[in-house]
Amino acid sequence: MNLKSFAKVCGLAVGLAASTSVWAIPAATVGDVDNFIASTLLPNSDPVTQENWADLQGVGDLTFITRIGIGEPDEDSGLEGTWELVDGTDDVYALFLEGYTPEYFLVKTGKNNNYPGDFRDFLYENIDSLGYAVIDLSEAGIDNIGKISHVTLFKGEGTVTVSEPASLALLGIALAGLGASRRRRQ
Repeated sequence: MNLKSFAKVCGLAVGLAASTSVWAIPAATVGDVDNFIASTLLPNSDPVTQENWADLQGVGDLTFITRIGIGEPDEDSGLEGTWELVDGTDDVYALFLEGYTPEYFLVKTGKNNNYPGDFRDFLYENIDSLGYAVIDLSEAGIDNIGKISHVTLFKGEGTVTVSEPASLALLGIALAGLGASRRRRQ
């Protein structure tokens, strides 16, 4: 190989190496890694089975929203997504959630060789940027991003509005005033 050919090959290698970071999604876009809660091996991928197990993990009563297929559309929802490497990381990936903003999501995989036990269902709390699911493969023991078959989205119980003490005091004063005015009339 002559020097000119060697220079071309080196230039091509440098260009390919530089282009791989172009495909990574910026961390500022997707936010922090979502909270890993629990993992298990469920008997099937039915949303009801997944929801019932997720409810038992101490996160409250969850409600199924939809499912996103990875690599091919989900047979029920028709939604399809692709995991993208987060810029500056080796094993953190993000999935755009197709406009949904779930509080929780469940990642379903095939067999994982790096995880103790045969866990294939991984529950996460969606934090920071709710429009993305962000997972750390090493944290969950998922040995290959290509093993993820789908992601199931859940909404939480919702927020409970708690009145402020001042509002309650004002309501109490109003009720006492109504009671006093009623006594005067009698």
